[in-house]
Amino acid sequence: MPIMDGFQFMEEYVKIKPKLSKKITIYMVSSSVDPVDIERAKNISDISDYIIKPIKAGQLQEIMNNL
Repeated sequence: MPIMDGFQFMEEYVKIKPKLSKKITIYMVSSSVDPVDIERAKNISDISDYIIKPIKAGQLQEIMNNL
């Protein structure tokens, strides 16, 4: 993301979430395998899952089925 990273986006999302009328499901997709990043994402309740790139077709299908 050119202006902010995913964690910065989530900070801003939390601020506007109360104004939203729709339920939004967020998956964080990253190339980072750093345990600190993974744990940080898991600690953000609005993130449904942390997916490490490259995303596989089966993973994408599973996400779509769960939605």
